[in-house]
Amino acid sequence: MHAKKSDDGVEVMATEMGAIYNAMTTDLGGKLNSFYSGLQSRYGDPRVYAMQREEMQKQDARLMHQESSRTAELLRSAYDARADKNRSTHTTRMKKKLTRPRPEASPQ
Repeated sequence: MHAKKSDDGVEVMATEMGAIYNAMTTDLGGKLNSFYSGLQSRYGDPRVYAMQREEMQKQDARLMHQESSRTAELLRSAYDARADKNRSTHTTRMKKKLTRPRPEASPQ
């Protein structure tokens, strides 16, 4: 009969501990939720910041691509202009060389 009392006490103690655990968990959960809400109201939602940061990174990547495309186009046009000028200069030089009379061989 004495063992039975001990079992009842353990059961009562386990029930009380379970109730205390549940109350503590609920209390801490509420405090954590209010802390998180306070952070959001003060600093904003981190998910929104992450989306904004991602959008800014995409925009930066687009701008860098546009700038590199413009630079590549400018370099290509400068190269083409230089190649055309070199071709023209070469053609002019060759025409002058072909139209110039050849010196006759000196008599020996």
